[in-house]
Amino acid sequence: MGGKVWSREEEEFFWTKMVPHSPKRLGDDLQNEEQTWDWICEQMTHGMGDKARRTYTYLCVFEHYFQNAYLGRFSPKVGKLHLKYYHDEQAKKKAKEQLIKTETAAPDSDGTANNASAAGTSETQIKLEPEGAEGNPIELFTTPKKMASPTRVRLEVPIFGPTTGALAFSLGASRLELNRAGSYAQGGTTPTLPELTALLASLTDHHHHRPTIHVMIRPRGAPDTGPDFVYSPSEMADMAASIASFATSGLLDASKGDGFVFGALALTEDGGVRLDGAGNGMLVDAAREAGGFGCVLHRAADELFADALLPGEVMEEVVA
Repeated sequence: MGGKVWSREEEEFFWTKMVPHSPKRLGDDLQNEEQTWDWICEQMTHGMGDKARRTYTYLCVFEHYFQNAYLGRFSPKVGKLHLKYYHDEQAKKKAKEQLIKTETAAPDSDGTANNASAAGTSETQIKLEPEGAEGNPIELFTTPKKMASPTRVRLEVPIFGPTTGALAFSLGASRLELNRAGSYAQGGTTPTLPELTALLASLTDHHHHRPTIHVMIRPRGAPDTGPDFVYSPSEMADMAASIASFATSGLLDASKGDGFVFGALALTEDGGVRLDGAGNGMLVDAAREAGGFGCVLHRAADELFADALLPGEVMEEVVA
């Protein structure tokens, strides 16, 4: 994940002006015309202006909604802005779990237990009265009993600890970015081997196949002063050691696309930042030498675009 924590101004603009137009709009929001997440990215960029703290991409804004409203991992400045959507998502989640439990327990005509994943594509509409909502049932979206295979959706979801991996996969994630539990406010940091072990165990319990796993390699969050993603030699050595430890653990599988996510920057003479070619190269070499694992440059690239006058030059540097 990486990047700066959302400011209060960003949170207010997103939850009060953008989400009510999004595919997740509900209640009074329905009087608004539904817009796409790409449209929301454009409006966020225009509306925040010089107060923007990041490049607003589809993954950036949808991830922010998903973490706060669905997973209940609240960002530090969100306050109560998201609660309407959080309660709605939790109600829908509970309804889905109850439906799956009911379908799994109900016997088929031959007396065998019904498997919800083998159900047809007929649709079921559910009403649920959530806790604390007296006399105010929420009508949920019409949801097919059988969803399309999640592996067909090319969506990466960052998770913070192993407990939500199976849920994210069941909702369509084809790749999971594993961060250390409790590191959301820091933008995600390197997880532990036990966390990776627990994640893989949870996926094995629920699925015959699993999504691709990318392990975040980031030793700390942003410093109190100075740019983020600029690391000392000792921190770079720790990152390389972490890659070697995960790669040689036998838990990851390069043939499934497993790999690592990181990004290192270096200071320029004028106080700006540039991509640390030597540092990133060392980490890529460590991943390849330990088992041919792939690597992804994470949102350290956002700092390059924020600091650069010519985005095209940044892209040439990243590609190179």
